[in-house]
Formats: sequence, structure tokens, C-alpha cells
Amino acid sequence: MRIKRRNGLVSALLGLVTCGLYHIFFWYQYGEDTNWVCRDDRKMTQNYIVAWILSWITCGIYGLYWTYQLASRLNQAGDRYNVHIESPVIFTIVMHIPFLSYFYACDVMNNFADAYEKTAPQQTESQRDYYYYTGNTTAQTPPPVWPTSGSNPNGTSVNPNGFDFKSTMEDVGNNLKDKAKELFGENHPSNSSQNQQPVRTVGTCPNCGAELEPGAEYCKKCGYPVEK
Repeated sequence: MRIKRRNGLVSALLGLVTCGLYHIFFWYQYGEDTNWVCRDDRKMTQNYIVAWILSWITCGIYGLYWTYQLASRLNQAGDRYNVHIESPVIFTIVMHIPFLSYFYACDVMNNFADAYEKTAPQQTESQRDYYYYTGNTTAQTPPPVWPTSGSNPNGTSVNPNGFDFKSTMEDVGNNLKDKAKELFGENHPSNSSQNQQPVRTVGTCPNCGAELEPGAEYCKKCGYPVEK
């Protein structure tokens, strides 16, 4: 995830032209950017759309609370990123001044974006997502990569706990095959060559010469009647 740089004047004009709709989108994205910048504190800024609805219900009180919590997180992150912002109280007041709030908010987040790119310029998109969703506090440490061929003779991927997905699926498949053979008689003990008893015969058919079983009235091969 990359922190998008915004222009304060453009944001203010878009908020005016869209009758406030862009205002909601702007602060929603601003909250998401704050969650990304401040992910090391293991906290979470609430979705702004929910905060906006609650702010209407509470006559703006919850909006002040939401902004103050966001400002507090950015204030703490500023020490790590070497980015200076005003105190949470001043930040909250400025954020509720029409038009001026866009300029100040964009300037603060753009400074954080510049500082972030300097601390982790080589991170890929997947690595940044890993840090965001896991809360990894070491920006230079890449996400864990499970060992592949070389550590496993079969060349399959194995996680640190030793779970081999491929071999496990192969074992399950083999067990199912054995069970199917047992149910359909291919591997049943009673049908094995070691347990089968030879068929006792009492002679041959006078018509085709096939061997006859004891008590047979007809030849199984040609159907010729057998005299007892």
C-alpha cells in the first residue's frame, strides 16, 4: 500500500463542487492512511463513514472525538518518522475549519508519505500489505518465506511448523484409494490370493470338457445337463 499524496486546493474545490460528498471520501481515505502510517501502535482508527453518521447523531461531538484520536496517533507517529505536527488539540481545531482543514491535512499526510518512502523504499506491494495486516513493527524485515526445494526432498513448500500441504494431500488421496479398493473388493482380505481356496471338481463336462463343480446339474460353460 502506498500513501497517496494530495493537493489541498484541489481537495477543497472537489469538496465544494460535490456538495460535501468528496469530503466524506477524503476523510475516509485519510483514516485509512493514518492506519497505515501508525500501524506500529497496534490501534485502529474507525471507518470515517461510521464516524460521520455518529457525528450527526451526537450533534458533532463524536466527530471531534474521532479527529482527536486520529491526531493523537499521528502525533505519536511523528516522533518515529521525524515529522512535526501540532498538538492533538490544535490539530482537531484546525481540522474543523472549512477549507483550511484540507490544506493542513494534506500537508501533514504528504510529509508522512515522504518519510515513509525513505524508511522502506525497497518494499514491494505485498510486503507493505503484510506489515499492515500483521502489525509487524520492523519495517526492514521482509515477510516470512516458507522454504522450498533443498529443505524438503520432495521440493514442496513447508511452513515453520513442518506442515507439508502437498504430502498431506497425497496421504489423504492414498487412504481414499485404499478404502475404495476395500469396499469394492479389490483389496478385501477374503479375496486375496493367499486366502482363496482352490475349487474342488468332480469331473469334466462330456460336451465341452470343462471342469464340473460338486453338485452341479448343468455345465457353467455350455449349459449341458450333467447326469448325477
